[in-house]
This record gives sequence, C-alpha cells and structure tokens, in this order.
Amino acid sequence: MTQDAAAARADKFLADIRDWPDRWKGESRDVPLGGKIVRAVRPFLEALVSSELADSTVRRHVDNVWLLGGEIVRLASLDSAIRRLKGRELVLRFVDEEGGPLLHGGATEQDQRSFDGTCRKLVEFLGHEADGA
Repeated sequence: MTQDAAAARADKFLADIRDWPDRWKGESRDVPLGGKIVRAVRPFLEALVSSELADSTVRRHVDNVWLLGGEIVRLASLDSAIRRLKGRELVLRFVDEEGGPLLHGGATEQDQRSFDGTCRKLVEFLGHEADGA
C-alpha cells in the first residue's frame, strides 16, 4: 500500500477519532477520560487500518472500539475510581482474553460476539505492545 493510499485509508476510518471523547461524554468530566481511552486504543486502530484486512472488517473493529470507549465512560459514571486509571490500564480493566463488557442498550448476541472478538484482538495487541513486539 502506498503512503497516499495508507493516508486515505486512515482518513476514511479514523477521521473522527478526535471527536470520540466529546461524543462519549455524559458530562464534561468524561472528556479527559475519553481522551485517555483514545490514546490507549489509537495504536491498535492504526495497526488495523494499515493491515491487509478488508475495509468491512476494519470498519467493524473501529465501530466496536468506539462502542468499548462508550461503555468504559458509562461504567466510569458508576465507579469514579475508574477515572484515576491510566489509558492502557483503563482499557485492560474492561477487556480480556474472553472479550469485553456486556454491551448496554439492546445489543444482539451477534453484536456482542463481534464486540468480544474485537476486544480479544485489542487485548492481544496491547499485550504484544507491552512486550515490545
């Protein structure tokens, strides 16, 4: 993939990532929390975008990461101690080798399976990133 093609693909999938913290917020104090989440997941999203995965697969994972951020912000409103965690630590508090948190708001079983698959990929990526791989 040429640099121009890679940049165009990144723009296609990640153009609004800077807006995610504001879109997730329930109140103004959620924005810094959302910023920590974005900084933690951005390398994963950039790796997906630069991969050879089909556009539809990349879109599904990006959308699922967006859902994860929203769930983390929502859950932080129930437990303020979550807000003190650093970005990577914050994300890993909610995802593991089995998936992510239960989606709130009427997700189907298929939606949850897709979401859990993305969360597993994210955990694997963050584990390799920590190992220096």
